[in-house]
Amino acid sequence: MCGKKLTSISLGVLCALVSLLLISCGDQDKSQVIEEETVEEVAQEEAPEEASEESEEEAPQEDAPEEASEESEEEAPQEDAPEESEEEEVFFNGDCSTTTVGNLLDPDEWFYLPTAGSVVAVVGVEHWDILEIHEDPGVSSPLIDTLDPLDDTVVAMGFARQLPQSIWWCISWEGGSGAWASSIYLSRLADPWQSYDSDRWVGLNAQTLEDFLSEVESEYERDPNSEGGPMRIVISELDYSNNIVSFDVIGFLDDSVAGARLTFTTATQSDGSLTVTEVQYRSMCRRGGGPGSDLCL
Repeated sequence: MCGKKLTSISLGVLCALVSLLLISCGDQDKSQVIEEETVEEVAQEEAPEEASEESEEEAPQEDAPEEASEESEEEAPQEDAPEESEEEEVFFNGDCSTTTVGNLLDPDEWFYLPTAGSVVAVVGVEHWDILEIHEDPGVSSPLIDTLDPLDDTVVAMGFARQLPQSIWWCISWEGGSGAWASSIYLSRLADPWQSYDSDRWVGLNAQTLEDFLSEVESEYERDPNSEGGPMRIVISELDYSNNIVSFDVIGFLDDSVAGARLTFTTATQSDGSLTVTEVQYRSMCRRGGGPGSDLCL
């Protein structure tokens, strides 16, 4: 009897132990599930923070328009370029009649003065130099513009004023009107003389274009002590690209012709020297001349 009773007690104890073990295992599984769910919820809650950090890193890209604005500001000065060109092309507009410098000359008494509208040319200026145009007669007056040695499009405006040692003409030119230039370097220049005999010069040979100057000087040489003094001879054009040279000879003792412009066209020889092949002659006129006429009056 005692043995059976003990057996029943042992089975009861064993069953109780098994129940306790099962309850313990169930609690562990439940805690693991709770921990996993908690981790997933935390991860989901932290995800927006990571996205926020990425958006903050990308934020500087929104500043790109400011850089473009800075570039446009740097390019802005280019739009002002036309204003600079406009300043360079200022057209001078003076009034010859208001000038009081020097003595006004009467065209009816000075027969060599060009009438208003007469086309005159720059003469006697070296090829490397320029003729100055001043606001009033005289080199001390403000400088307005300059003319090239071969400019033959100047127009006289009919006013002339005399200084102690020079006479100045009021002119218009490509860059303005109503300013003054020395008449020593202005003249009515006739068209090329078609009947000019060029035998004196054609075939003449020299090493350089400048060397022909000595030949022209010997042709027009005049004693400095003679009436009228020495001739004034300058190289007004020196064009090596086309082998052309021009000489202005001024000081003719004639009441009609003041001088002449000789233009030599040359050809290069095998030894490098130059030979005159063609000559053009244009008269500088005290009276008459100008476009449409090849002789002075």
